[in-house]
Amino acid sequence: LEVLVVHHQGEFRAYENRCAHFAIPLNARPDYTFVRDGAIVCQVHYARYAPEDGRCLRGDCDGEGLRPLRLARHGAQLALLL
Repeated sequence: LEVLVVHHQGEFRAYENRCAHFAIPLNARPDYTFVRDGAIVCQVHYARYAPEDGRCLRGDCDGEGLRPLRLARHGAQLALLL
């Protein structure tokens, strides 16, 4: 399981690092920034997802968003809850 953690408006959010459209990691290309203009962007076909809830904003994701994962915060550490 690859995990993507974003810090957005003071909150940490975790998602499975998998594009809803093509089932590849969102950061498949190491030379490309996958958070742009306030959205999480798939590096292969540029589907855009909202950082606050992972919903599809635009592109070939056709309304399917990122799979959210639960986080717990313990001081300065984050833990993934499975």
